[in-house]
Amino acid sequence: MSIQILKLISGETIATEVVETGDHVVKVLNPIEIRTESYGRTKATMVAYQWLPLVEKENIMFIQERHILGMAFAGEDMCEYYNNVVKEMLSPQKRTVKDTDEEKEFYEKLLEIARNANTNNITVH
Repeated sequence: MSIQILKLISGETIATEVVETGDHVVKVLNPIEIRTESYGRTKATMVAYQWLPLVEKENIMFIQERHILGMAFAGEDMCEYYNNVVKEMLSPQKRTVKDTDEEKEFYEKLLEIARNANTNNITVH
């Protein structure tokens, strides 16, 4: 599996499995759009979106080479992130009961923290 990062002339950054290249076309599987969103001056997070969300079965797409500014192999961490996103976003039917139970427990903990949070802008000493 060859996970690559593609920067498109539209400004989008795509992480995808490159299946084949040729005839000025790149054939990709399960492309996801990667955006970096900043929060404040020092905090940023990486967010993944399904690139073309209306595809139903095979998530194979063809990109004209002239629309690609650059391509690079993804690092190990990015490959792991990509595989997790594809598993969760593009193949939700593969989720296990254990995953769902863990998420429910985590969500309940978040709700408890939110209920107990000091959101009144009151300083507590």
